[in-house]
Amino acid sequence: MRRFARLLVAMAIAGAAFVAIPAAMATTGTLVITSNTQLTQDHQGDILIDADNVTLDCAGHSVTGAGGGFGITSNRSGLTIKHCVVSGFLYGIFLVGGSNHTVTANTLISNTDQGIALNTTTNSRVADNTLSGHPNAGIGLMECHDNVIVNNLAIDGGGGIGLNRSSGNKVAGNTALRNTWAGFDLIEATGNTLTGNVARDNWIGFGAGTNSRFNTFQNNEGTGNNFGWMLNEAHENVLKNNVARESAQVGIVVYLANNNTLQGNRAMGNTEGGIALIVTDGNTLTENTSSQNGYGGFEVGASTHTTLSGNLANGNGTAGFDVFFDSTLNVLTGNKGHANDQFDGRDFGTGNFWSANNFGTTTGF
Repeated sequence: MRRFARLLVAMAIAGAAFVAIPAAMATTGTLVITSNTQLTQDHQGDILIDADNVTLDCAGHSVTGAGGGFGITSNRSGLTIKHCVVSGFLYGIFLVGGSNHTVTANTLISNTDQGIALNTTTNSRVADNTLSGHPNAGIGLMECHDNVIVNNLAIDGGGGIGLNRSSGNKVAGNTALRNTWAGFDLIEATGNTLTGNVARDNWIGFGAGTNSRFNTFQNNEGTGNNFGWMLNEAHENVLKNNVARESAQVGIVVYLANNNTLQGNRAMGNTEGGIALIVTDGNTLTENTSSQNGYGGFEVGASTHTTLSGNLANGNGTAGFDVFFDSTLNVLTGNKGHANDQFDGRDFGTGNFWSANNFGTTTGF
């Protein structure tokens, strides 16, 4: 998501020198297309689409670079880019501005920053692409709105799919695997919906930070990540019916993040805690299950005005419900906790209210 201003300037300067070359003859150099084009052979060099409503079909051919620049780029609208194998550029496919694009069934390999990058793009669809080995992100959106990102696979990179200062996007049915940072990452992102995605073996499965608000994560799966979910300074988001399991540390972490709603999530078999709230205010947790985690099921530390109701914590390594670090004015009602190793419920805070909970033991209050 970095250096867009410099990249746009570079693109403008380079564009002045582009010379159109017929597609059938374009094996090297810069290829400029202004009408529907199907490649008949591999191309070494970049491709500029310089007209609206154009389809580029690479027909499975490769577009390769030498480690810099843009592989396939445009600032036009209504483009379709499909069946391309793009590698060796800074950005494999880079679309700036414009709307109503379709980027589909492409393979992006080891470009030096991002595989597919959209900047200020709207109402477009990125679907069924495979992206591997990108140090920043497989797919990155910067200041993009109302796009659909669906059924893509982002593997073995720095990040999977990232939304930066973007809103109203739908991210559904994607898989992020073995990325060294986040499988799905939201920064200053508002009103996006992430549904039915899978994050496995990333550092963070799903992340929302730096004032990301009003986003909905629903029916997603995070398995084997270092952290399943990390909300960091992200407020007023909804996590509903997600699964966080087998994390190397904590299933779901809410840190310095306020007024979020967690409902119907399941945190299971995480090495440390199941669901942890640290230095938060005003979060609501209802009907979540946190069981068989190495430490606590629900951990509330240095937090206020948290409401936990109708949650279940069974078989965790320390406490089922643990309130500590001077947490105050939290309400725990109608929760169930049994067979946790040390305590089913424990309160090391002050002024918290517990009622109608069903615990196997009340030791620790």
